[in-house]
Amino acid sequence: MKQLLDEMDFLKRFIKNISLHFGENCEVVLHEINNFDSRIIAIENGHVTERSVGESSTHQFFEEYFSKDFYRNPVYINKTDKGRILVSSTTIIEDEHKNVIGAICINYDISDLLIGKNAIEKIIQHKTDKDIKEGYPDDIKGMMNYYIKECEALIGKPPTLMTKEEKLKALEYLDNKGIFLITKSSNRVCEYFNISKYTLYTYLEEIRNK
Repeated sequence: MKQLLDEMDFLKRFIKNISLHFGENCEVVLHEINNFDSRIIAIENGHVTERSVGESSTHQFFEEYFSKDFYRNPVYINKTDKGRILVSSTTIIEDEHKNVIGAICINYDISDLLIGKNAIEKIIQHKTDKDIKEGYPDDIKGMMNYYIKECEALIGKPPTLMTKEEKLKALEYLDNKGIFLITKSSNRVCEYFNISKYTLYTYLEEIRNK
């Protein structure tokens, strides 16, 4: 490649595809570099930095060009004059003699993402201030066992040591969780509390009429 114009069709399609892939917040710029002069010869989503074809590259680009090693460290954080935060990368284009003749720069505006990140972190922090315990049983039997164990944890003792009032409290917990809507759940509950079905239904009637 003697000059960028030799591959202009490919380069334009390439930067266009990158912008389409990452969306409107992704600016892709093709710079032509001639000695210490640089100008924009193609750009997609120029609204990100408010630039257009024909403009000179920014002074910041040249500062970065001389201070950074784009070959090993192509990605860096940028900031526009209006305070937008960009994740940027620069890929240097060379001719057959290893002379730098251009660069493709990607500037992805992450300002809105950072705002969203901060908002989400506040929500998560608020929600996790309390001890939240969630179970993920594999099947109905697993779910039954999970809530039965929760009953025991709620009362603080095994069913053999529970009073009637404590059993009523445990059964109320299970009823509120919808356990008795599950087919044959009463068999498992009766077995756990060592009570008859008649006693179970009597207790449930007492709970529901309370």
